[in-house]
Amino acid sequence: MRPATSPSRIDRSLRSGSRRRFIGLGVAVSAALAVPRSGGTHAAQVETGDDVATLNNLLAIEHLEVALIDGALLEFDAADWRDAGAGRNIRIDLEEVLDQEQAHVAALVQAVADAGGTPVEPIAYAFGYADAADFLRVAAGIADTVVAAYAGALPLLSDPGPSTTAIGIHSVEARHAGFLALAAAESPFPEPIDQPLTREEVVAILAGYTSTDGPAENNGEGPVEPVEVARNVFAAVIADAADRAGIDPDDVEIVEATEEEWPTSALGCPEADGVYAQVITPGYRVLLDAAGTILEYHTDTSETFVLCD
Repeated sequence: MRPATSPSRIDRSLRSGSRRRFIGLGVAVSAALAVPRSGGTHAAQVETGDDVATLNNLLAIEHLEVALIDGALLEFDAADWRDAGAGRNIRIDLEEVLDQEQAHVAALVQAVADAGGTPVEPIAYAFGYADAADFLRVAAGIADTVVAAYAGALPLLSDPGPSTTAIGIHSVEARHAGFLALAAAESPFPEPIDQPLTREEVVAILAGYTSTDGPAENNGEGPVEPVEVARNVFAAVIADAADRAGIDPDDVEIVEATEEEWPTSALGCPEADGVYAQVITPGYRVLLDAAGTILEYHTDTSETFVLCD
């Protein structure tokens, strides 16, 4: 799989403390994150035309950014920002960034409506930063992800109107990413050529910030497992589902995925005559749509999986 823009920064920003963490972005939002899976090919090679889904993909990410910055402005005071080593104008700058992110949301809501669609709504988020300095690192990683997500989505838009809007937002998001990188004492230009993100890459990276436990929370209980683990596990079950359905892996869709702690090595689907280790086994519950059939897979974190009937 192609690496995302500034992968180390993006991966370091993934933090969450819940024992059972929602990995999919919810049925509604998952459907909205509709930049089709490219299977490692450039996103521009994917067939264009579904502007509503592509715009809702971007809108879902903008909702997340608004919640991230708004929460930090409510939580941290001047002393917190000083302890983080941020400049004295950081709060004013972040308020301006928030205003612009809210303008992005309004523009995309209008674009989705103009295209005949229903704009996605914000959901609950769990960013998991421990303090103001940690917030800046998380924000820099998310900003990189947003820029790369726009780069992947732009070639898919067929209507010139939404395309112009998205291009204008993309350049502003790049400025935000540079600003947040400097605030986090990181390079604002880590790569000479940024790579776009595909739908599955966006979902895998940003899913660590979503929560089914209510309002957004910042529990700061430490880093989650690397995104690459989830990517490898998802790739394994997608390949199996595609083989069973006789279709290309690109045509298999992730409907929902959750992080689980299975009570035994049976992964929640024991066979009648099976013998299993009686140990807590972390992994995932993954629902896939393969040619109209919903398949439920249970996995560990090392690409072992079972198809549950």
